[in-house]
Amino acid sequence: MKVGIVGGGPAGLITGLRLLEHGFSVDLFEEHKRIGLPAHCAGIISLKTAEKLRKILGKRFDRVIKSRFYGLKIGLIGGKPIEHTSRSVRAIMVDRPYLDQCLSEVFSEKGGRLHLGIKAEIIKNGKLTLENGNKHEYDFLVDARGVKTYVKRNKSGKVLFSVQKEISSQDFEEEIVEIWIDKQSSPYFFYWVFKSSDEIVRTGVACLKGGAERLIDDFIKWRFGPNARVLSRYYGFIILSGPIKPFVDGKVLYVGDSAGQTKPLTGGGLAYGISGAEEASKSLILNEKLGASVNL
Repeated sequence: MKVGIVGGGPAGLITGLRLLEHGFSVDLFEEHKRIGLPAHCAGIISLKTAEKLRKILGKRFDRVIKSRFYGLKIGLIGGKPIEHTSRSVRAIMVDRPYLDQCLSEVFSEKGGRLHLGIKAEIIKNGKLTLENGNKHEYDFLVDARGVKTYVKRNKSGKVLFSVQKEISSQDFEEEIVEIWIDKQSSPYFFYWVFKSSDEIVRTGVACLKGGAERLIDDFIKWRFGPNARVLSRYYGFIILSGPIKPFVDGKVLYVGDSAGQTKPLTGGGLAYGISGAEEASKSLILNEKLGASVNL
């Protein structure tokens, strides 16, 4: 069976990996010239998600880990925070661009064909139209393009614009993730802070409309002082409306952010995206082997 996947994030790559393991012919199209870029994810994942990725990547996964966290500090801005720490690791941070690149390496090693720097439009009858006008036909297509697809399918969905900045800071507990809440300035989402590497801290926020840049700048001044030095910034989107069904429409399957498969509290997409990829690939495998209908 021939399957075409559009979108080179974890959801698309893991769907492709599972299909390749069962003898499928898989093409994956990614509009950017490099997998994993531009970066836009905080990269904090649970130990359960980490274990799933370790099974896929093997020894490569150890090189993906950047930080380990043992506790959480949460508070209202202007109030006294509550802190809880553990002796054991509670969460880890991964280098998200490198994670995606490692997944793409495994995808290629298993025989998958990567097509980078190519935009592809999906047609529900199993056809792909590339930006150069070429057309490809597949038995099934997987839409893993992310928020762009989600917004097109669910125009009333709640999607937040997020901004995350890296700042230079030596005075920060490297084993703690901070969550700060201020319903007046940021009613839809919290501020987050964590150390990503030596002397570098990531902090961000998300809001429904414009203004996230101003919000995070004001927060940085409050948390780190007016002289905090911004080193880099990342932008992205966070889906809060939940999944949008059906996950299958004709010959097209939707996985990851395209299907709204994200955590309802944090908007994180890795854990649910992996689960969505596993279920989508399982459905296609059953269709190929048993003639079962593709149903999610």
